[in-house]
Amino acid sequence: MGKESYDVGGKGGGRERGGGERNRERERERERERERERERERERERLRERERKRERERESERERVRERECARLRERANERERVRERERERERERERERERERERERERERERERERERKGTLRVAQIRIVSQHEKWFVPFMTGSH
Repeated sequence: MGKESYDVGGKGGGRERGGGERNRERERERERERERERERERERERLRERERKRERERESERERVRERECARLRERANERERVRERERERERERERERERERERERERERERERERERKGTLRVAQIRIVSQHEKWFVPFMTGSH
């Protein structure tokens, strides 16, 4: 009974001479299979490592893209701020110009006022002179003194 019924030719694992040969062959085959499995596992690990590396590179690229986008947005914000600052500066300059214009207008008004006063004084003086003149000259000429 036992092993002999399964022995289908060749050197079996039974008690016959050289029976261990088949076992050794099976053991070598299992060892080769384990080696192939380890090789496949190493290959899968290399693939996973390449994939992780590609993923890191993609992440790094995404980070660079985000960084460029942020820099671009910061630059645009800075540019808008510079434009607003230039606009505020132009507005301040216009305000200063309006203030200078108002000051010139006030100066012209003071000048006109001084001119009017001078003319008024002249007129008053002329009137006074004429009046003085009339006091003695006109009556003298008309003979009504």
